[in-house]
Amino acid sequence: MIVLEEEPEADLTDKIVAIPKADPGYEWIFTKGIKGFITQYGGVASHMAIRCAEFEIPAAIGCGEKIYQYVTGMSYIDLDCRNGRIEEGIQYKNLRALITQREGVNQYGDPTDVLEAAYIRFYELLGFIPAPVSNHTKNFELLFERPVDLLIVVGGGSLDPVYYDREHGDELQPHRDATEEKLIKYCVAHKIPIIATCRGMQYLNVLYGGKLAYHPKLKVKRPRGEDHKVYLIKEERFINVNNYHKDCIYEDSLAPCFTPVAVDTENGVIEAYESEEMKILGIQWHPERRFATANSQEETRKLVLDFIRKNVAK
Repeated sequence: MIVLEEEPEADLTDKIVAIPKADPGYEWIFTKGIKGFITQYGGVASHMAIRCAEFEIPAAIGCGEKIYQYVTGMSYIDLDCRNGRIEEGIQYKNLRALITQREGVNQYGDPTDVLEAAYIRFYELLGFIPAPVSNHTKNFELLFERPVDLLIVVGGGSLDPVYYDREHGDELQPHRDATEEKLIKYCVAHKIPIIATCRGMQYLNVLYGGKLAYHPKLKVKRPRGEDHKVYLIKEERFINVNNYHKDCIYEDSLAPCFTPVAVDTENGVIEAYESEEMKILGIQWHPERRFATANSQEETRKLVLDFIRKNVAK
């Protein structure tokens, strides 16, 4: 969280911002990609409250002197507008995560590892120090000389055609596949939690007996880059998530060891799954990328935080 009076030059992207008054002079804040908004004074009819509602930004307007002083003394908070609560958020520090990377080739034909910076930013805000793993490492055992709190299996690119319902001619990433499989199986065997995103969650599914559909024609189209609704099974409600994929796991293609967490009900597609026994969370969408609204992004962050609280930072 950022208290703007104390840090006027701070980067506000993905942060909850606190100011004393709901002053229209702070309208510029809404151009900075903030995640939440808190004021000491103001009301539900104030200009800033209306703007937060328009942008679907979680906000606590006019929370009063006592609460304002309390929350601005924290570095991380959970702003739960649905239930009217402001609570101390995740305070973890220096948790160590291994994170996989895409496989590529540079202009000279040399092999490269590629990782989007958004992954680092997202997990650092949760208290992790992500350590990228090269797809060409020869020192696999050394990765685990120090304790590892989490494995992050990232998205990007297609899997080998053998895992799909039909052939494709997409570029393959064999070194990445081999490295990720080795990491996944080691972490499962040693009870190290795993969060897998997009291609990552698809790979775990096929490794453990599930199936994968290549570029299927869905009943309801899901254009890449456009948010859509998914149904959270345990909470019995819908949330909006982003969409950057073309392949999918149908409900009858989920590996038996996994339990559905979120479903695209209009298309019968698994959007998230878990395994409590193996400490795995698979998410088809991208927590680290942009969402249409800050509220949608916050819903996904909570899903990830719940997994971390249960399996990582005990």
